[in-house]
Amino acid sequence: MKSQPLTKGAFSTEELRLKKLPTWPAVSIFLLVVISAILPPGLLTGMNLYLLLLAFIAWVASRKPFDRNLLRIVAPFIFIIVIGLIVGVGSDQYLYLKDAWYVSNAAVLFCVGYVFYRNKPDTARGLRAFVLGGTTVAVFYLVRLAMHPELFSLSAAELRESAGTGYYAPVLSFSILCCFFKDWKNGLKIGRLFGATCLLICLLSIFASFSRTIFLVAIIGVMAAVGIFTGKEVFRVAVVILIGAVLIVILRLSINTNSPDATKSFLGKVARSTEELTVENYDDLKSININWRGYETSRALIYYSSGNPMNWLVGYGFGAQVDLGLMMPLGSGPRGERTPIQFVPILHNGFAYLLVKGGAIAVCLFMSVIIWLYLLGRRSAIDSDRHRRASARLLQAIAISTAFTTYVIAGAFNKLDLFSFLLAIGFLIASLTSPKRESHEK
Repeated sequence: MKSQPLTKGAFSTEELRLKKLPTWPAVSIFLLVVISAILPPGLLTGMNLYLLLLAFIAWVASRKPFDRNLLRIVAPFIFIIVIGLIVGVGSDQYLYLKDAWYVSNAAVLFCVGYVFYRNKPDTARGLRAFVLGGTTVAVFYLVRLAMHPELFSLSAAELRESAGTGYYAPVLSFSILCCFFKDWKNGLKIGRLFGATCLLICLLSIFASFSRTIFLVAIIGVMAAVGIFTGKEVFRVAVVILIGAVLIVILRLSINTNSPDATKSFLGKVARSTEELTVENYDDLKSININWRGYETSRALIYYSSGNPMNWLVGYGFGAQVDLGLMMPLGSGPRGERTPIQFVPILHNGFAYLLVKGGAIAVCLFMSVIIWLYLLGRRSAIDSDRHRRASARLLQAIAISTAFTTYVIAGAFNKLDLFSFLLAIGFLIASLTSPKRESHEK
């Protein structure tokens, strides 16, 4: 029976036989990326823990020391978990354990991605699995939109509420294709036409999401691909930020940001981005609703600063909740059916979340991981090996995207959105720190 083009292009049986490499890591990457858009996060975590258990057994049997590069990014999360568990003793048990899950999720995915590479040290095939997984998720999202054409008559905000806020896996696929642009055949083992098709599908998914965060993450991927972060980053990024600021000013001059339409249209929301993120303890319900992220963060900072010096260092522990100062309908589900609550255990701003749960120490530990990942990528971002160079730039993009999304949508502490990004971090670390420089053209 003839294989389907997608499957054949990704995991050719003959190719695998010739290379004599195990098939399960690439297939697992593809399946995990795809099902992360379908399965509940708890089930995904269980699957990943099972994979780690098998890897742990194999590691113990091998009697080899724990890899220091993996330990470098996992240890900070372990310290954050220890701080949160100790300081949070006595908190609501459900929220206490849930916070431990949120923080450990990223470390688990790092380990799983790392194990995938170590079991099959072939960067090209692994990244190809990420590309195909993200493209499949993009097709799923676009087909769902196509089946409901009436959604396109709605405003951007209403469309996102009905169809979902989009997926980040296609953005990772897009970034990989950009970093390996003009070298898809050797760098990713996919043909030019097939690669262009994947790029187009992912790009359509990005535009159809009407998500400012997804747009910016895609832009970060392009910036990394063209070498913006390989040197003189401060000047180059400053120029990009200046251009972005000018565009936002032009939008604000052409759009009335105080009108009801501005909070519903995509361009209106882009124009209002700085206002929404401005940290302020608003005192009227309208301002609170349209600037929720800024208000939520302000309440978290008020709570954090009200503590003693010990709280400033280690926070209030897992299970701690932020007082919103009012009853607000939150959670999933249609508007009008959400339960009003006054205390929230999780925040959009992941840095504020860390401050509350683990204090300044937790924030510093998390940022140490981001900085290390960025510098690891930077060291090889101008490597003479074009494949290694592309992988390094991709890691830089992922590190910056993780920090940015942690600020606006909880990022590394979000249950699902950055699933593929966190998995790719572990995979790329194993690839870039491998003692043997791998060849993409075996």
